[in-house]
Amino acid sequence: MRKRVIFFYAVAAAAGLLLWTCGKKNPAAPDDGGNNGQTTETYSYTVLANTIRVSIPLSVDTSRYCDPLSDALVTEYDTTTAYIRIYSFGISGTTLTFIRVDTAVYNRSGSGSGLPGTWIATDTVENLPVQMVFTEDSVAFTMAPAAECYADSEYVRYLWPLDSADYRLTINRTSCSQVQLTGDSTHETVTMTWNASGDMTMTGSISGHTAHTWYKNPLSCPNDQYPDWYYSEFLGPNARN
Repeated sequence: MRKRVIFFYAVAAAAGLLLWTCGKKNPAAPDDGGNNGQTTETYSYTVLANTIRVSIPLSVDTSRYCDPLSDALVTEYDTTTAYIRIYSFGISGTTLTFIRVDTAVYNRSGSGSGLPGTWIATDTVENLPVQMVFTEDSVAFTMAPAAECYADSEYVRYLWPLDSADYRLTINRTSCSQVQLTGDSTHETVTMTWNASGDMTMTGSISGHTAHTWYKNPLSCPNDQYPDWYYSEFLGPNARN
């Protein structure tokens, strides 16, 4: 059992680091203030013919995890050097077409001419802004949160094959953010729920099996993946003997 726990932590740490470099949000931070997880960044830009050249500055992202052996908090830094991101565009009346691999179409909000002003996307296109606000030399990009199916990436694809081989369980994947496991012997249902930051909260249907949260980007250690009762009082009694 101990070997499997250590193996899981090693895999989770490696996979988690990849997700952290994309997420860029501290799960212990305050909520998004009702902005539906959208983020807005402002950059300088220049126009050359039918292209917009946006200057992306150097950035440093911080991620944290608890070392599976020493249980010490480890902080890692991912630095992205400054670069120029190039978009193609075209304006026809109050419609702006914006292209970077994929194409998004925007309608002008309010009055104005040329690029300066506010542009609202007619539909959400992955990796392109849902809103752009141009001045003469800067642009504010508002991005929709990237969809992440934690139920699949954190459990169903990798851990369910192991658990179903070792334990008599029934799985119910209720959504991309929730999985329920029911023990064939104990009939207890354990629910795993992920929030938008990837933090996982586990609850049990039996009295005393209190809720436990594991943080993807913890501020302190320990940061146990599972509550004490999960192996000894849920998986254990449902083991395939």
